[in-house]
Amino acid sequence: MYDIILVNPIKIRDSYVMLPLGTLTLATILEENHINVKIVDFNYLWEKKLLDKEKNIKALLEEMCDYLLGLSPGIIGFSTNSSCHHVAIELARLLKEKGTPKVIFGGHQASLCAIETMNQFPWIDLVSVGEGEYNIVPITKALLNNEPLDQIPGIVFRESNMIISTGEAKLMENLDLLPMLHYDLIPMDIETNRANKIAFPIEVGRSCPFQCTFCCTKTFWKQKPRMKSTERLISEIEFIIEKYGIYDFHFLHDLFTFHQQKVIDFCNQVIAKQLPIRWICSIRVDTVNESLIRIMKEAGCQKVFLGIETASAKLQKVIRKNLNISNIWEKVQLLQKYHIKVEAGFMYGFPEEEEEDLNQTLNMMLRGAGLGYWFPEIGVLNVENGTEIHDQIKDRLYIKKNLDNIYLCGYEEFEYFYPMFSKHKDIFPHFCDFDSITRQQYAYLDRFVWILVSMLFLGFKTSISMLIKLYENNILAIYTDLVTECSEKFQSIFVENFAVTNSTDRDSIEKRIDLLNTFAEIIAQNKEYGSVITEIFELDQQIVMLRLYGEIGESVELNFQYDLLQIKQSGKMNTDIGKYRIILEKTEGNRIKMEGFSKNIQPVC
Repeated sequence: MYDIILVNPIKIRDSYVMLPLGTLTLATILEENHINVKIVDFNYLWEKKLLDKEKNIKALLEEMCDYLLGLSPGIIGFSTNSSCHHVAIELARLLKEKGTPKVIFGGHQASLCAIETMNQFPWIDLVSVGEGEYNIVPITKALLNNEPLDQIPGIVFRESNMIISTGEAKLMENLDLLPMLHYDLIPMDIETNRANKIAFPIEVGRSCPFQCTFCCTKTFWKQKPRMKSTERLISEIEFIIEKYGIYDFHFLHDLFTFHQQKVIDFCNQVIAKQLPIRWICSIRVDTVNESLIRIMKEAGCQKVFLGIETASAKLQKVIRKNLNISNIWEKVQLLQKYHIKVEAGFMYGFPEEEEEDLNQTLNMMLRGAGLGYWFPEIGVLNVENGTEIHDQIKDRLYIKKNLDNIYLCGYEEFEYFYPMFSKHKDIFPHFCDFDSITRQQYAYLDRFVWILVSMLFLGFKTSISMLIKLYENNILAIYTDLVTECSEKFQSIFVENFAVTNSTDRDSIEKRIDLLNTFAEIIAQNKEYGSVITEIFELDQQIVMLRLYGEIGESVELNFQYDLLQIKQSGKMNTDIGKYRIILEKTEGNRIKMEGFSKNIQPVC
């Protein structure tokens, strides 16, 4: 029997993703206070096939419920975010039907709609609002001993059919006071087996001081950025290296480089101690400069996550991101100079966004990818509790069953929980939509961008570049034509709501190539220079397939009516029509050697 079981955020049917740091922190505090605690991570259990995740949703929830009750807990605590709050609510209902444990909620989503959740779902006994490190022990002791709760700050609870709030929880100002984590509370085999392949997470700090209108974490963390000391971080890193032999780390912090001097001090210590670590973190372009980037690289920084959101100067102000667009290019060039990879995040579907704004964003994404500055991703804006955007448009929200642009869960899960979502839009605005210029018309935009970017990185750089030039940088027009003319082939690349078939799988690659070839053939019939695009796609396709699947020394001979090598070199499509032969040969190092000959078999390059 356990005093309390803490359940990590549940992502139905997903694979194990990341070490449950928040849950582990609370469990460590409980254990140090001699409370018998266990962590349950269903995504780990599914990954290890200890539970069957292939059942239907109802059976899956029943099995999860029985598993938890089989551990005989006095309390079951759920940590929730917007993608799993509904799962925890339904699982809590089943637990109360079958057993008598106390049920408590915590985490971002539970905190941001605590009163609403308690009012609508009477089987939940208590919600811990905000950071839980100070109140998890008094909550647990009070519930186990049937003691009063009204003196515990930062909770919402039931008493005599009333919902009572005790105000805000106290923030932990000094993160060095957090305990060293008891990693033995969780199975570490997945983390250690994939060590140095996927970065091991360490919480280095909390919160961000900026005021983005779409961001709910700023509300949860009260916009009070805090960071652990250099001494504490070095101690954690050395412990993990010694105990698990792990050298690759993901430094978790909404904005690691806000504390520039602390980052410099940390990097200096890593360098002085000659710690051979590699790490990734999150930054803003206006919180780094060349000297900081240089020392970060020297200390082992391999990649940064960069939230840009939009390339529209107008929208940057509207959403209060307030990035200087020209400054973005300057900083990503510096990151490239020091060989730090960049994952750049963008969004679309803002209430005030117009097509011109979105085209600016798409052009920035693809330009940066083409220049090798970043790997970009784009997602539709999800309206979250605790944000200014939610307050602005909450009366415009609606929900329907065919929301293809909402990707927080799969079709089966959305169907099962649809009655809950539709009845409680105030708790689940992230599963709702609203009408805007860019949301409905470009519902599949993120899929479309993924195709272009993935093909660009495969080797279709000239093809994608020439296609954008042909459309005079109107990428939304490319989207409209491609999705309209090649709808069936476009949809065949995706297997679930927003799930992509394996991007490196040969079948997936060939589907994308077939899609673009078909589109090129349509363009050839309707646009000037369309036939040039068709031949460029053919050449890029042959190069990519030979590089990926050909044998060393294997060659391919191709005949074209346009001088494609000149087009590749000049970036211009106006070339003479003639007879051009290109010979491709795969050489050592996965390289492709190209030789071109004109109609009279004279070298042209």
